[in-house]
Amino acid sequence: MAAATERHDTPPRITALRRLLPYLAPYRGRVLLAAVALLLAAGLVLGLGQGVRHLVDEGFAAGSAAALDRTALVLFGVVAALAGATCARFWLVSWLGERVAG
Repeated sequence: MAAATERHDTPPRITALRRLLPYLAPYRGRVLLAAVALLLAAGLVLGLGQGVRHLVDEGFAAGSAAALDRTALVLFGVVAALAGATCARFWLVSWLGERVAG
């Protein structure tokens, strides 16, 4: 009786996702685009920290208004690219979820 009520807390395996592959196969291109958007967004988030570091080091610490402007514009570009990548990832994953689950 104790064996029937005993819980095994094993972590879920990623191999369980293999069952989704036949359903995702018709949408290979969108899956690839979603993965690229995910990786791009993750890389841009990492770039935010470096952008702030440059903003402080080259803009504020150096006391150069031109360097501050240039660094702030680059940081704005990183944030805009992050917004685009996040939007694309969200839309693609939602689109895929509706097609596969629906």
